[in-house]
Amino acid sequence: TGIEPVGDAGDETSGVNFRYNHVFTLLEFQITGTGDLTKVKLSGSGALAFGGGTIDITQETPGKGVSYTIDSMDDESGEVTITFITPVDLSGESVSVYMMINPGEHSGDLTIGLEIDGDYKYMTKSPPEGGFERGKKYEVPLDYVPPITFTYRGEEVTYGIVEGANGRLWMDRNLGASQVATSSTDALAYGDLLQWGRLDDGHQDRESGTTETLSPTDVPGHGDFILKQFAPRDWRDGQNDDLWQGDGGINDVCPAGWRVPTETEFIEELESWSSNDAAGAFASPLKLPVAGGRNYGNGSLFSVGSDGKYWSSTVHGDNSRHMHIGSISAYVPSSFRGCGYSVRCIKDN
Repeated sequence: TGIEPVGDAGDETSGVNFRYNHVFTLLEFQITGTGDLTKVKLSGSGALAFGGGTIDITQETPGKGVSYTIDSMDDESGEVTITFITPVDLSGESVSVYMMINPGEHSGDLTIGLEIDGDYKYMTKSPPEGGFERGKKYEVPLDYVPPITFTYRGEEVTYGIVEGANGRLWMDRNLGASQVATSSTDALAYGDLLQWGRLDDGHQDRESGTTETLSPTDVPGHGDFILKQFAPRDWRDGQNDDLWQGDGGINDVCPAGWRVPTETEFIEELESWSSNDAAGAFASPLKLPVAGGRNYGNGSLFSVGSDGKYWSSTVHGDNSRHMHIGSISAYVPSSFRGCGYSVRCIKDN
């Protein structure tokens, strides 16, 4: 969600009612979460602040919301930081933090950093359409969700949490990834490639061994990538549509309270992107990289660095749905369950 104004400039019930013709814009950050808050930082592409300037007081008062002309502005900055002398405890009700900024437009999203317990937690918000107007107050709700620590591949890992479309919460990286993606082709952010419905048993390692022996049960009992050349091209001998269905479902690879997303949830994300392609996927809050896939028939890697393949939990005939991300398109088709694709967990509401 973006940043929206509250009322009009000078409105006595919801505006910034300074009584005088004011120069700046007021932001109210409404922060909820846990931990000790010590700093709030706002970054944008335009000038949020400046060191000094000259206003000709004889100039005609600008119209409502229109900025004053400020001459000889110096030390312009696209970043404003509020530092608290005493840390603010976020364990109670929502905390309001007020920031005065220079009105104006910004290209792209604004970045908001909250320093909590000594570390910055970043999130993005789209600026109001047409930019920030002089004399308006804007409310900016910020819900800080602490990272999640869980066991994956026998080791304790900690992943951050980001907000996607419709307020849904997602892990900030693919299962098995070392870090949040810094680009679409960040190899450290690619993570593992899982066969649909399988456990975290080691088969998802990109260099795991292979076998042509199908599994008669939901738990193969080994970490090999299972090959199947012919239909239905599933690693299981006797398909089971009930795998990966919901939080705590059979073979759920996500921690408690999390699950593999549905086809619908991926479509909702796609519809919120700036473009339906790899660029839009990375520009989204999920920062999805093009991690490639693994072939169902021979176990070889393919499309690494060019396409992204993300499993959903949705069954479609003998196959299952996944989100495909390419250089010119992104959509949600079906695929053979024996393929190895990325998994990005979503929080179960």
